[in-house]
Amino acid sequence: MSNKTCRSIRSAPKKVTLPMSKISVGLMPAEEIDDLKPYARSIWSVAYRDLISPAQMDYMLDRIYSPDRLKQEVAAGNPLFSATIGDETVGFAHVFIDGHQARLDKLYVSPLFQRMGVGRQLVTHVFRHAISSDCSLITLRVNRNNAPAIAAYESMGFGIIATNKEDIGGGYVMDDYLMLADLILPD
Repeated sequence: MSNKTCRSIRSAPKKVTLPMSKISVGLMPAEEIDDLKPYARSIWSVAYRDLISPAQMDYMLDRIYSPDRLKQEVAAGNPLFSATIGDETVGFAHVFIDGHQARLDKLYVSPLFQRMGVGRQLVTHVFRHAISSDCSLITLRVNRNNAPAIAAYESMGFGIIATNKEDIGGGYVMDDYLMLADLILPD
């Protein structure tokens, strides 16, 4: 994803019709990891604008989207997947494998391409990867006030199993649901 792609997301029209091109999901090219933080920021500014402060957004983005950190995580066997339509990146997912359990750490789709099946295709790809890694379940955390994301995860087979409030430093707290799904490929 080039800086041009990130700019086009911010200046794109308010509504996008169904894509004419097929959605493709695969490993994120290493050179795109450097551009992931500004891309994530463009998504977060919409997804979290009413949920967390801009200062907390900056704090979290700086911590979890450092290109060096992401490259280390990928090198350690925790792949980043990207979804593309044509040559434009429209979403991404990051999965961690720990024994027989997987954790979906990041799943974000550009607001312009939500409700078009991009997130579902990313989750299906993550499920396949986790199953091939001999995992039997997958977890994720989601902000307790993010009703659209919770509904989307529930439609993909995740259920809420616990609440989790965690001090993440800097005077900030994450207030999440922990969700779990058995690893069965969604329809």
